[in-house]
Formats: sequence, structure tokens, C-alpha cells
Amino acid sequence: MKLTDYLSFIDAPIDWAISTLWTLQLIDSKFRDPAFGGVTDLGALLGDPNSMEVIVPIETIEERIAAATDNQINMGHLFYRYPSERGMQKSLNISFYDDAKYRFSKMFQRWIDWSIPPSPMRAMKPLSAIQRKVILTRWDYDKKTPVWQRSYFVFPNGELSYQGTGTADLVRYQLELVVVREVVHK
Repeated sequence: MKLTDYLSFIDAPIDWAISTLWTLQLIDSKFRDPAFGGVTDLGALLGDPNSMEVIVPIETIEERIAAATDNQINMGHLFYRYPSERGMQKSLNISFYDDAKYRFSKMFQRWIDWSIPPSPMRAMKPLSAIQRKVILTRWDYDKKTPVWQRSYFVFPNGELSYQGTGTADLVRYQLELVVVREVVHK
């Protein structure tokens, strides 16, 4: 590519994408479990016991959405490659900042604690009870207009890990959400 072609490409009337301004909306924040006294409400941790939704501002996100592997056929001195399988568990790896009361990390910690039986003697909960619908939204510069949204049914996996320093920085956590299925909007 010549320098003049490159400069005209940079000056093209394109609104370049940026990778900031994300939110994750947890649709149903109430977990029902009669064995533990009824309902655990994650939304109540955030100060709104009447809300069924929780919105978490996301600092970074890694969205594993597709993968393919290939095979090849050897025919003499030639070979042909072809796609053979789709192999990957979709997931969302998010990092988020917490507030001074650590409400977002408490919410995710309760979800994890609620999902896993407290002792080996308890039966595992069905996936339909553990999974929650989330809406991942990418916002425009104005922070009011959604650029696009994707909806998933997810459950937490792995560690809820804290990343901190000795300086006066914001409190940051990381978490993986395994995608059970994607909600297709028509």
C-alpha cells in the first residue's frame, strides 16, 4: 500500500469502533431456594429490593463467540483443507470495578455460593435454576445510545478474582461467565 493510499484510508469518513462503554445487565436477580429460607435477591445487595434487574458497568470484556478447526485431505502431492468442526465453549470474561461497599463482588459471590451445593450431601441444582439471562450492551460515546446488544443465558465459572495494588486505585474484579446458550433476537 502506498503512503497516499494509507493516508486517504485514515481520512475516510469512518466512525472507528472503540472498545469501551460496556454494561452487563442481569435480568432476574432473584434465586429461589426453599431449603435456604426462600429467595436470595442479588438486586437487594445493590440497594433496590424491588428491582428484578442489576446493571454492572464493565471495565474489560473478552467475548469468546466462535471458533472453527480444520482438517485436510492429502491427494498425492496436493492437500486440501476444509472446516471440520466448531469447537469451543462460548464464554464472557469480564472485569468490573466495584463500589465502596463492594456490592457487585458480593452479588457475584452470592451467585457462585448459591449455585454450588454447600456440602457433598446436597443434590446439585439444575442448570435451569443456576443460569441467568444477561444482556451485554455496547454503548455509544454519549453513554445513552446502545450500539448493539447480545443476550445470553450464563452461569459463573472459576474464581471471582480481585486485582488490587498498594496505591489508591479503584477496586477491580474478574469473572468468567459460561454461555449456556445465546438468545437470538429476530
